[in-house]
This record gives sequence, C-alpha cells and structure tokens, in this order.
Amino acid sequence: MTDESPHDISEFEEPEKPLTLKQIPLEVHVICGWPLVLVLIGGAIGGGLGGGAYGASLSVYQKTRSLLWTALGSVLAGGAAVGIWYGIISNW
Repeated sequence: MTDESPHDISEFEEPEKPLTLKQIPLEVHVICGWPLVLVLIGGAIGGGLGGGAYGASLSVYQKTRSLLWTALGSVLAGGAAVGIWYGIISNW
C-alpha cells in the first residue's frame, strides 16, 4: 500500500498572477473596449453599461489569456450591454 493520496495537491499548478492594465496588449484593449462606444450614443447610462462590458471582457482575458475567448466574451458582453441600453431607452 502506498502513502500517496488520490487528492494530492502537489499536482496542481499555481494560478498565474493577474496582469496590470499596462501589461495587457493593445489589441486586447481594442477588442474589449468596443462597448465603450455606447458613451457616444448612450451618455452616462451607455458609459456605465459599456464600462461594465469592458471590465467583464478584460476579466475573461485575465482568466483565459486567449484572444479567441476574449473576442467571444467581448461580443457577448457588448451585445448584452447594447440590449440592456436599448431596453432602458425604449421604455423612456
């Protein structure tokens, strides 16, 4: 019988340290930042929603470090922000 546990935590890798905003490549900022266009047409409401979508997209990049998943997350978060903004504006 061996002393090795099936749940040996030494197998797990340490998570990568999060990047600072300056360490994130420019193309990632561009991909994630497109929802900020809502500021131009949506004012403060659009800016808040666009900023939230930008933050969510950067979070996806921090977790995956993949441009593909970041782009997909940005499209989904930005689309949701535009949809919420339209829902708010159409009820005014």
